[in-house]
Amino acid sequence: MKNTFLTILILSFTIISCDVPQRVPDTTNVTIDGSQNTGSGFTGSGQDSSSNTNTTGNNQSASGVDSTPGFEHCTNSTDLYASSIGSFSLCNHSDTNNDSQYRVYFNSASTTGTCFGPAHRLNNGSSFKLGIAQCVHNQANTPYYMTLNKEMAAPYFNVQRPEPINTVMVLSADAVNAYMACMSAKESYMIANRVVPGNYATAPCCNQVVNNSGRLYCLSTNSQCESAANTYAQSVCQNFAQNYSGKYKQVNF
Repeated sequence: MKNTFLTILILSFTIISCDVPQRVPDTTNVTIDGSQNTGSGFTGSGQDSSSNTNTTGNNQSASGVDSTPGFEHCTNSTDLYASSIGSFSLCNHSDTNNDSQYRVYFNSASTTGTCFGPAHRLNNGSSFKLGIAQCVHNQANTPYYMTLNKEMAAPYFNVQRPEPINTVMVLSADAVNAYMACMSAKESYMIANRVVPGNYATAPCCNQVVNNSGRLYCLSTNSQCESAANTYAQSVCQNFAQNYSGKYKQVNF
C-alpha cells in the first residue's frame, strides 16, 4: 500500500534551523544557539510533547519485528508520546551512514496529520533545523517509511547541508507553522534589518544576503545585532513551546 507524505514548505519562513526516545513531561526550556551564525536554537523534547512518496508496510512478524531491510531492529513498541499525537515509535535505519530514512509506527490515527522535521542537535542540547517537514495522515497500527531530506547549503545551493540528522522533531501538522517561526526567528530578524539599497541603516544586521528561489539567506551578520536577535528568537520559541504543549516531541538518535 502506498501513502504519500505531504511536503510542508513554508515560503515565508527561512528554513535554517531546530532529542534516546523516552516519555518526558512538558518543557518550555528554550535556548538560542549562539554558535550558529543566523540560526535559532531550540532546546526541549516536548510533551507528554518537493513531495516524497513513502510506503506503508505490512512487513510485521507476529512478534512485531520488522523484516524490511534496514529496519529489522525496529518493533511496534510505542515508547514515545505527545497528547495530540498519541503513542508512537520512531526508528532510524540500521546503516549509520544513512541518516535520512526512518520508520514510524502509530497507535492511533490522525486526521490532522503528523509531521517530521530533520534537525541537528549540538552538544549543548540546542538544535537547528536541516530541512522541510514531511507529513502524513497516519492510520492506527500501521508502520510508515519515510525519507527526510536536508536542504541545499548556501551560498551556492549545489550540495546538501553537511550536518548529519541526529534528531527529528515530530509535530502535529497544526503546529508546523509555529515551529518554523521559532526555527527561523533569528535569521528573520537579521534579514528584516538588512542593508537595502537606498536605506542606510545605522547598524544593519545582515550585511550580505543571497536570494534562492525567492527565499533570502543572510550570509554575513553584524555582531552588534546578536543580542537583540537572540532576544527576539527566544521570545518566538518560548511562544511555540508554551502554546503548543502536547503537539510536539523531539527524538534523539
